[in-house]
Amino acid sequence: MQRRGEVRKVDDRDSNKVARVAELSVAAIVPILGAFSGTMRLIAKKTIVNFYMVHSTAKGSLEAFAEEVKAANWKKPSDVIEAYPSADVITGKRFVFNIKGNSYRLVADIEFRLSQMYIVWIGTHAEYNKIDVKTISYVKSD
Repeated sequence: MQRRGEVRKVDDRDSNKVARVAELSVAAIVPILGAFSGTMRLIAKKTIVNFYMVHSTAKGSLEAFAEEVKAANWKKPSDVIEAYPSADVITGKRFVFNIKGNSYRLVADIEFRLSQMYIVWIGTHAEYNKIDVKTISYVKSD
């Protein structure tokens, strides 16, 4: 039994345990640090792909938008508006983007603290006029 103030001899098993704990800690922290790496993570890209499978004329514009988002370093709503002046800010985190010359609209929620953009909805401009952009929520597609 070790008493308070005594120094315990460290053997190889202890070193291996410490190395394993350090390894696990790094593995747990790396995804968290990714959120602060200066690039956005695009969530629900499948929504984009499913949309342009039906609306093929939107493919190039949506893929370009996705790449621009992934490279973005947005920390606040004004950063988004600086990059996309025609975007509409609905709330502090919900935005509407014009795609392909306003032929299509894309609704997204941006979690600035996590550097993540969630694609909520994509549709034609005519379809957009029929939704409530403030309350529409993401519906998982197959």
